[in-house]
Amino acid sequence: MLGPSTQAHPRLSVIVVAGYKRPYLPDCIASIQRSSLDRSLYEIVLAMGFAEPEWESRFQASGVRLLRCPPGLKEAEMLCEAIPHARGDVLVFMEDDDEFDPEKLSHVEKLFRERPNLAFYNHDALAVDERGSEIGWIHSVNGFNLSSHCIRASLLRPFLPSLRHILVSPDHYIYWVGELFGEEALHEGLLLTHYRIHAGNFHVGKDPTEDLGYMFAIGLQAVRAGRPVEGRALRLGGTYLALRLVRALFGPRHFIPVARALSRLAWIRAIHTVVSRPGHPQGRPLMVTV
Repeated sequence: MLGPSTQAHPRLSVIVVAGYKRPYLPDCIASIQRSSLDRSLYEIVLAMGFAEPEWESRFQASGVRLLRCPPGLKEAEMLCEAIPHARGDVLVFMEDDDEFDPEKLSHVEKLFRERPNLAFYNHDALAVDERGSEIGWIHSVNGFNLSSHCIRASLLRPFLPSLRHILVSPDHYIYWVGELFGEEALHEGLLLTHYRIHAGNFHVGKDPTEDLGYMFAIGLQAVRAGRPVEGRALRLGGTYLALRLVRALFGPRHFIPVARALSRLAWIRAIHTVVSRPGHPQGRPLMVTV
């Protein structure tokens, strides 16, 4: 059962998703609560897919609104369970293994307050290892890293039925909603999130055509609405059509291996996510695929 909000109408809702128990969640919540933003201006909505009574008691005692989700839900499904309960005008997303800079929420609140047409905002991130030590920085372009995304709730809510079907990487879907349907989108190079790189922070989808199909569908919606569509979105749509052709030519038996390979190449081309050494943005990059 979701606990009551301590704020009548917070400006920001920080949505945290934790599908299964990992050791980073307490530090994740603590990093949000260290924010320099007045506590009355934001709420924390935590969707948990597992039981941990000690953590739950501690979180709720500190004002976190806790939503228990059935085990086994995908990340996108958990987002769709949590978002309808959010009371803030702006949704700020957070994965359970990442951390926020103390100034992030203050900066986000000011941006959306001073720019009434701003619909979507994301920023770069500091890459850290399992112990929190700095190892580089991440250029969060083209939708990578959910913990760098902020979007007006009124813009995203109509897309929740489609978001629920995303098997992997809902961050890309939310990015395209903001880019294609928002009045104004903004990216900054500020390192306002600590993105933790460890063995468990990559995702594997069941059928790579599904996500590409929804990406293509959102591109078609944008075309019908008279919105400009960037080449990256069309490239994803083209890849989706190519995968449907592969299914027709090779049949179900050989389709999945071929489709996975094509999908992986498409994500690398479309995302261009780069981790560089600290202080050397133009140095030798390491490609990170999700």
